[in-house]
Formats: sequence, structure tokens, C-alpha cells
Amino acid sequence: MEKEADDLLVNLIRDGGPSREKALRKIYLNQAIKSKLISIIINNSGNLQDGEDMYQEAIIVLDRNIREGNYRSDGSLSSYLLSIGKFLWMNHLRKKRLTLKESFLDSDLINLDMVPDKMMMQ
Repeated sequence: MEKEADDLLVNLIRDGGPSREKALRKIYLNQAIKSKLISIIINNSGNLQDGEDMYQEAIIVLDRNIREGNYRSDGSLSSYLLSIGKFLWMNHLRKKRLTLKESFLDSDLINLDMVPDKMMMQ
């Protein structure tokens, strides 16, 4: 996307209403950005569905940041959207690892009296 096009989309999102919806739809349908983010997700322990989910979530965060005045137009809108997607994915992976670790520890605590030798004998 070009700088003028980025500025127009940002202004349409800030304006709200139908123009906001059209701007968000235009961003969502941008296959170049979507493909790039999906590729990043797939190359970092994800799959196609994860990439599509992160793209949608990134657009939601982009929309909220623009409407709340937290978006600065220093770089391109596409770079900003990709950064959001990467950040969301890293958070997802971090939470997923913590959840797996916690559930593993919980299962250990539940079966403290079950030792492998006893289980094998039964």
C-alpha cells in the first residue's frame, strides 16, 4: 500500500460507519499482506488456519488502535499490520507453552501414588 492510500484507509476507519467497514474489508482482502503473515505463522510452528486466525485478530487490533488514537503513521499500514500479527502469534505461542507445562504438572500431581512400576504390574 502507498502512503496516500494508507492515510485514506486510516481516515476512513477513524470516521466510522460504512466507510470504516469498507476500509477494513479492503485491508482484509489484501492477499499480499495476508499471504505474508500466513507464511510467517507457518514458518514459526503454525498452520494455515492459525495464520488466517492471526490475520483476522491483527485487523481487529489495527482497527481498535486506529480508533483509539494509538496508531502512528511512521511506517506503512501493511508493516504495522504484520507487526501486530507477529506479536499476537508470539503471545499465542508463549501462552500455549505455559498451558502445556501447567497441564503436565497438574497431571503429575493428580497421580502421585501411581508409579510406573506399579502401573506396569497392574
